Amino acid sequence: FMNLTPVTDLTSIGTLFAFVVVCGGILVLDARKEKRTALFRVPYINGKYIVPLLFISAVILSVATNGNYWKDLMTMDSDQKGIMLLFAKLPPFVFLITSIILSYLSYRRDLSLIPVMGLLSCLFLMTKLEASNWFWFLLWLAAGLVIYFGFSFRNSQLNRHEPPYQDAAPC
Repeated sequence: FMNLTPVTDLTSIGTLFAFVVVCGGILVLDARKEKRTALFRVPYINGKYIVPLLFISAVILSVATNGNYWKDLMTMDSDQKGIMLLFAKLPPFVFLITSIILSYLSYRRDLSLIPVMGLLSCLFLMTKLEASNWFWFLLWLAAGLVIYFGFSFRNSQLNRHEPPYQDAAPC
């Protein structure tokens, strides 16, 4: 009952977002070195010099080969109007800002190369999807978060006044 292209694009953006969240979670867990356990292990390759070098190289290569893309991105003249213009222009800027921040943090805090490159590559692929995909993705994400937090607020063990279990007899 639907065209298959929007369905596959929404599936792609959702899957890529899940990978971005996982890679970001790995970076957060890896930063807590004092709480590191044997259950959480990620191969460590120091990205201190690799990530900033790749970022600078990508910017130079991108401007040299596709300077019109950046010029078009900076101008607001477009066929799209209103909110769709925002959904078309915002993802590349978010990717650029995220890349700058992760390049700096990689140099400053010796972040692992694998989760940083995973996060950046998935975020880059997300920026290449159409504006309508971003609109529907954010709409579904908001609806999912409302349902998730609404359910968890009502069914939380911490929200109940009685203890979650009763001891039948003392041991």
